[in-house]
Amino acid sequence: MACRPSSTGAPDVAVRSAALTLRPAQPADENLLRQMFAQSRPDLALLPPQLRDGLFEMQFRARQQHYAVSYPHARQVIIVAGGADVGQLVIDDAGVGDEAGEVRVVDLTVDAARRGRGIGSHVLRAVIANAAGRAVRLSVWSGNTDARRLYARLGFRASPDGEADPTGYLQLRHDAAKQEEN
Repeated sequence: MACRPSSTGAPDVAVRSAALTLRPAQPADENLLRQMFAQSRPDLALLPPQLRDGLFEMQFRARQQHYAVSYPHARQVIIVAGGADVGQLVIDDAGVGDEAGEVRVVDLTVDAARRGRGIGSHVLRAVIANAAGRAVRLSVWSGNTDARRLYARLGFRASPDGEADPTGYLQLRHDAAKQEEN
């Protein structure tokens, strides 16, 4: 996926931590991105290898194409902790259409071996801070209870109806103005 860098070539989301940084994704990161995708799809691991490998590749490519078409202004960055690549973030702050003036976290994946160490929380807090008062939206699969707990802890709330869409995803929103009122 081609994501636009900022005018300086660096990601627009500033992460203020000596141990955690973001860098623009490069073509050489494709294996890492495949690994992150595989970790986000444990359901595919249940399939026999002759089915899994082809389906995995097809879905990885379809997702990359979907992001490029649906979020043409998105940037994909690699999360680096302690000098190691530990995750990826796809963020779109162009805010077009229904999301005008908002920031969309299109995708966030932290390496399974590094989860539970605050990396995702740290990145999301930086996204919220860099949103400068704009709402931050994301979607989460309704069955991903760990991610849902994280998002709730950070102040993300489900849409008023609280229902998952037909594909099983919940739409969540962090509204900075409402958070400040509480």
